[in-house]
Amino acid sequence: MRGDAIAGLLVVLINVIGGMVIGIVQQGLTFAEAAHTYTLLTVGDGLVTQVPALIVSTAARRRACWRSRKSIRAPGSTVASI
Repeated sequence: MRGDAIAGLLVVLINVIGGMVIGIVQQGLTFAEAAHTYTLLTVGDGLVTQVPALIVSTAARRRACWRSRKSIRAPGSTVASI
């Protein structure tokens, strides 16, 4: 878990620094323009990466809750809900 967090921070740093270098050298942006543009793009990239995982985990949780609420057959052949 801790390794994932460190790797995520490393990816963010590489994206920001690499983007700023490309923005300044190839695009001719000022330092402030490059910093603004590429930090926004890095944050957007992080959100796009995490949203599918959030959706999958939410769906799995909802499915688990739904299964626990299904009707079960109690002793004496009556149907009871949990």
